[in-house]
Amino acid sequence: MKNAVWDLSIAYQGLNDPKVEQDIELIQRSISLLTHHQEERQHVVAMQNAIQTMEAASTLLNTVSTLANCHASTNAQNTQAKQLIGRLSQLSSELEQAFSPYENVLAFADVAFIQQVLDHDNPSVAGQGFQIELLQRKAQTQLSIAEEQLLSAMQVDGRDAWGRLYDNITGSLSITIDTEQGTETLGFSAAASLLYGGEFAKQEAAWKGIQSAMKANDTSFAAIVNALAGWRHNEGKKRSHNSEEHFLDPSLRANRIQRETLEAMMSVAKKHRAIGQKAGKLMAKVHGLPSMTPWNHLAAMPPLGNGEAKVYEFAEGIEVIKCAFEQVNPEMAEFVQTMVDNGWIDAAPSENRRLGAYCTQLAATRTPLVFMTWGGSRSDLLTLAHELGHAFHNWVMRDLPLCRTSYPMTLAETASIFAENIVRDYLLEQAKTSEEKLEMLWEELSSAYASPSIFRFVLSLKKRSIKHAKRVNLMQTSYVS
Repeated sequence: MKNAVWDLSIAYQGLNDPKVEQDIELIQRSISLLTHHQEERQHVVAMQNAIQTMEAASTLLNTVSTLANCHASTNAQNTQAKQLIGRLSQLSSELEQAFSPYENVLAFADVAFIQQVLDHDNPSVAGQGFQIELLQRKAQTQLSIAEEQLLSAMQVDGRDAWGRLYDNITGSLSITIDTEQGTETLGFSAAASLLYGGEFAKQEAAWKGIQSAMKANDTSFAAIVNALAGWRHNEGKKRSHNSEEHFLDPSLRANRIQRETLEAMMSVAKKHRAIGQKAGKLMAKVHGLPSMTPWNHLAAMPPLGNGEAKVYEFAEGIEVIKCAFEQVNPEMAEFVQTMVDNGWIDAAPSENRRLGAYCTQLAATRTPLVFMTWGGSRSDLLTLAHELGHAFHNWVMRDLPLCRTSYPMTLAETASIFAENIVRDYLLEQAKTSEEKLEMLWEELSSAYASPSIFRFVLSLKKRSIKHAKRVNLMQTSYVS
């Protein structure tokens, strides 16, 4: 697949680039500098210097981390990348611990002190106002400096380690698919891609193959989820020393919404769940089935008549997205071509590739990067548009200091869904018959059918810690009916 593999040379020439170790050494020096001057943190100049040091070190750390995670995404069995990720996780914790005393001062400082700190020529300092405001909003749940440092230190081999374990397991899974044509062995991401495409004869086998591989590791997966739930509940208890920390509060703060907003959205979704159920019934009818099956609710729409499901080449998909974006803003279309020309999209299927799609960036160069696995389905086309929406969002903010570009998921998804809908609307405009229009709207039917049940599942996980057998049962339960 041409032009669908990352070129990260704008930042590093690879994992063995000497600049990687040089940047790590600079981060370590920054940690030492922050630690050395922490007793002066009540002084304005010392705080300004600390913020500049933290911003510079964080930029380097995020850039090296992106490099390592990009290599691990394209090959989850890349030992060198995994070792670097673990090393950087430790370094991130040490940096957080070094800045924790300064953060504590900012969390409880008066307005006069904050204004003096922000009165600085460096945008990385002057632009910290909103971040400090967010910090002060959660001051009531702030632990002592020593406790915050201990929590950060324990996350490396605790909370974060569980995430790395999940990535390592899923990245190394081999999925056996048994069909009438014979037996085929695929990586997890390649097998999952079949569920989104139009190879309907393989989808049941792919789903069962994935279930079998996941079942072989269900004890590990249940342990991961239980450990994360336990960590979250225990941290919440510790942070409830002044006022109760509800299990949803960290997520609400991270997304900058009120609980009433979330409850209103869930109430509306529940009230109108019949729409999602109707969507599922209509989709089943098109499939010629009495009801949807676990392996076809993500699939492309079956062709009506004697046609075949549309399969897009990667280059064709790029052209569709460019044409759609062009109608909104030519700059968006030019940006897509820039992403392709510079090798900032990695979509070519590869062995041991991680599952999913995401957008990230090389912080030091403000370079947006998109990762996905291209299978040629319309779902893949919309996923690519979605991630390019994130990327363009990053791109238009590249002149702002990084401290002013930290936005919540609620805003991030606004940008990406906007881009996705631009492409969907463009495809609808191109459709000439009712059948073609239905095909374009198929993805929306799928979302209406699946999204509410996914959120209810996640909410159930957050509410309580469940023993292994119950966790596995919960994972296998459908909330659509």
